[in-house]
Amino acid sequence: MIDCLCIDIKCPLRPEITITYVAVSVIFFNSGLSLKTEELASALMHVKLHFFVQTFTLVFFPIAIWLLLKFWPLTAINEWLLRG
Repeated sequence: MIDCLCIDIKCPLRPEITITYVAVSVIFFNSGLSLKTEELASALMHVKLHFFVQTFTLVFFPIAIWLLLKFWPLTAINEWLLRG
C-alpha cells in the first residue's frame, strides 16, 4: 500500500510542487486579473519610483548586508550566530 502524500515518484499528488509553484502562480494571476486598468496604467507611469525600489532591493541592500557580515566577525558575536 502506497501512501499518496509521501514523497514517492509514482505518487500523482506532489504537494511540494503543486503548492509551491501552481498554487502561488494561480493566486498571483488571480490578483493581477482583479486590478483595474486605470490603476495598472497609473502604476506603470512611476518608472523612477520602480527603478529606485528595484535598485535598493536588489543592489544596495545585498551589498550593505555583505559588508555588514564582513565586519561582524571582528566583534565578539558568536561565529555560529553569524552563520545562521
